[in-house]
Amino acid sequence: MVACSSGGGGATTVSMASGASPGSGVVGTAVSGPAAPGTTAPPAQDRAADTARAEGALLLLSDLPGKGWAAKQQLSEPSLQEIKVDCGSVTDRLKEAKKLLDAAPLVRSPRFSPGQGVELQQTIAVLPAERNANRVVEIYRDPAVPECLGKIAANDLGDAAEAEGVEVSGVPVVEPFVVTTDADDTVGFRTTLPVRVQGQDRFITVIQLDIRAGRAISELMLTSVGKPTADEMQSLAVPAIKRMADAFGES
Repeated sequence: MVACSSGGGGATTVSMASGASPGSGVVGTAVSGPAAPGTTAPPAQDRAADTARAEGALLLLSDLPGKGWAAKQQLSEPSLQEIKVDCGSVTDRLKEAKKLLDAAPLVRSPRFSPGQGVELQQTIAVLPAERNANRVVEIYRDPAVPECLGKIAANDLGDAAEAEGVEVSGVPVVEPFVVTTDADDTVGFRTTLPVRVQGQDRFITVIQLDIRAGRAISELMLTSVGKPTADEMQSLAVPAIKRMADAFGES
């Protein structure tokens, strides 16, 4: 979510965290803002309990559709990177979302891959109040966000691809990505970068899908050398949404 992140698959986009292929967040001090006059302030966030709930909501190998998936544990801690591209007021809003996520306990899945240049990673951030999670999703829904993500990807996704010895042959394109779900809320983006691999024209594609359940946000990041379809992400989103609803649907 809200930071440039790059790694294993040579792809980068705006997401919750870094330190692997595209992913999500960092642990900080939870702040949900002052209570309105005449109301009672919400109780302090139980970070340990929320972290445990988030760990229980992460996808398992047995949840993934099809065969051949393998998991590789990640040793580095997830962390947010600074947003360095200037998109005017859009950058300010993305930094606002980043600040909210900075304060949230975060857990991250292993890297899942069935081979063939495909990789999946999930992160879950638990915010102190549902209004915080709603605000993050609201920011991502801004119609001006995809253009800003394109500028960020132009800076970072291309560098990551070239670091893997892949020739970038065009500019990245970022567009909204929609799947049909019964989650509380979802927002997604697809970033496509034209490249040349061993003399052949290909695409590196990153699909980011953020799923809100109560005050928690789960991010699925699917990276592929090729163009994953909506059906493929839909099949991954279904078990993720169920796990999130079970853990946070009434939080």
